[in-house]
Amino acid sequence: RYQRRVRGSEGEDMERWSCLPDAIPAAMLEQHFQQIKKTFHPQVVQYSNTNPLIPQGDGEHGEDIQWKVSSYMDLDRANEGAMQRQVRVNQNLREECAPLLERCDQLFAPWYERLHGEGSVTHLTRMQSFITRYRARPDENALLRHIDGAMVDGSLILALPTDVPYEGGGLTVWDGEPEVAHQVCQRPGDVCLLDNFIWHQGNPITSGERWALVIFYSVKQHAGKRLGRVLQRCLRNLPAQDSRDCEEHQKKVRLKILHSVPNFGISKIVSEIGVTCEDVVMLLGIGDGGLLAALTQQAKRSIGIDLGEGTRDSVVDLLQSQQFADKVSIRECPLFSLKPVSYTHLTLPTKRIV
Repeated sequence: RYQRRVRGSEGEDMERWSCLPDAIPAAMLEQHFQQIKKTFHPQVVQYSNTNPLIPQGDGEHGEDIQWKVSSYMDLDRANEGAMQRQVRVNQNLREECAPLLERCDQLFAPWYERLHGEGSVTHLTRMQSFITRYRARPDENALLRHIDGAMVDGSLILALPTDVPYEGGGLTVWDGEPEVAHQVCQRPGDVCLLDNFIWHQGNPITSGERWALVIFYSVKQHAGKRLGRVLQRCLRNLPAQDSRDCEEHQKKVRLKILHSVPNFGISKIVSEIGVTCEDVVMLLGIGDGGLLAALTQQAKRSIGIDLGEGTRDSVVDLLQSQQFADKVSIRECPLFSLKPVSYTHLTLPTKRIV
């Protein structure tokens, strides 16, 4: 059993992540695996991952790649990512995996409540569940260092059997202060449980096929706007303020916010919002300036909130190069300098808020 231990809600030592060996019986896996292979049809999604913390030697994903390694069984349309918008659920695969999914739910809920306290799971929902098949091909051999999403309360990874033995693979989980990389060699039936905001990756394979069942969970019903919940979740997961670590905090904010809107989605976002020349737009997070510039082009005026991404100078240069500087004001509200309660008091006069 591999685990990273922290102080739990009742004062006992608990793990932020844990690997349970042989959590799913081999007979149960063998009963379903051949049919899983027959009903597995990988769906193409657009994916970007330019995380600078990806270990050297593991490769890279880059921007706007055609990701075709997974077939989806559950998709919560209220909280899905942009990359899954065109995906349809594979009902045949879902029916075949139903006993495995239910068993995974039974493993995740009590583990999460031991970590966060009795009653912390009030409405368990599979935000996403999917079968992933890794093959030793470009953009199919790994899922490099990432976090499963700001709205994901926890995740589960079940190692499945394979008819084509692979080399490499396994998981890497990064956790702790200072950060430590933990190598996890998953065998069929092993389950890895992850709390939210845990960096991890499916390590590259060099031959064969590696199969896994993955679930993203929500543990309660949410009210309010998704963006507000995302920002609050980011706030809770930033370290305590310390002037000596200010630059490191900025880096963490930059990693969590800068890549939240991929370049391929900007035009669609601007089109669907329907900004007009009479609108004043406020954008939380200036990123690399692409979305701010696109919105400013349509709006009467825009306000960019610099959350501490460390990109202000380059964004100003971009706006000046497109002659938008007189239509934009950038205001600083760095996340790493706020306590969660402070966020609720951030108000700016706008006609329209994005």
